[in-house]
Amino acid sequence: MLKDNYKTYQLLDFLNDDYFISSLLYPTAESELYWKQLVEAKKINEKAFNEAVDFIKRLKKETQEITDMQNLILWERIQRSITTEGNKKRTENNKRNINHI
Repeated sequence: MLKDNYKTYQLLDFLNDDYFISSLLYPTAESELYWKQLVEAKKINEKAFNEAVDFIKRLKKETQEITDMQNLILWERIQRSITTEGNKKRTENNKRNINHI
């Protein structure tokens, strides 16, 4: 995990670091402690680290918002489909009832 060059890492270096990305997307107590200790020991480029953290958090939030919107749209389609099917069946039943009169 520990890399000698975290001190020289820039924003893109963090964004290309698999452990960094997984630590933010799926944090564990161990990964949070790891990054916290690096920052406190000044063994990391804190400015670039914070920029990368902010970038991933914004991206994760935007992705979640898109997913929430997609779920809402899907749910509305399902409800419309159910309503449409229900209306078709009622119309068919009404036609049958009228034909029997």
